Amino acid sequence: ATDAANNINLTETRYINLSASTNSTPPQITINSPLAKNYSASSINFNVTTNENSSCLYSLNSGTLNISMQNNANRDFNATNASIGDGQYTVKYYCNDTDGNWNSTSRGFGVDTTYPLISFGAGTAVNYENLTQNSIYVNVSLTETNLANITYILAYGNGSILNSTTYITSTLSINWTGLSYRNYTYNVSATDAANNINLPETR
Repeated sequence: ATDAANNINLTETRYINLSASTNSTPPQITINSPLAKNYSASSINFNVTTNENSSCLYSLNSGTLNISMQNNANRDFNATNASIGDGQYTVKYYCNDTDGNWNSTSRGFGVDTTYPLISFGAGTAVNYENLTQNSIYVNVSLTETNLANITYILAYGNGSILNSTTYITSTLSINWTGLSYRNYTYNVSATDAANNINLPETR
């Protein structure tokens, strides 16, 4: 601005950038992997997709350590961690679009590579034992923190199954009664939430 005496004053110079984009909406994130379940392997694939061009990171400790993901055509992102220990985790994904809008989402999952420990217990007939009774009692000991089910199977000597009973709790014994006098086989299997299966020998 200049007055009649030719005194001149001016503001500071300011710089701006004009862009055709007025996008303030963060990208939508879809988690494809891992699923919300327990896995029986320590190698986990992390994968998300977005609805617009973006870049993504993931973290297993709420952002303390963020890990870059492979960018596939700017909308599909993946990474693999091959050495995750047994335990329960929450993965958090952070994605930002080309306009700098950030979004995040998370999912819980578990890793369980340990098989259930199961063995026959007290009161269970030994292998090939002859019993003068019409019942078969089976007792087991079990160590498993993430049990999915325990299954007792009684079969005739020819392998034809007479009874299969599955419990979703730690039911450690069964007593089959009213049996005819003949040869039988039985076994017990334990399955955990990661689908690890173990069983003692068939007797």
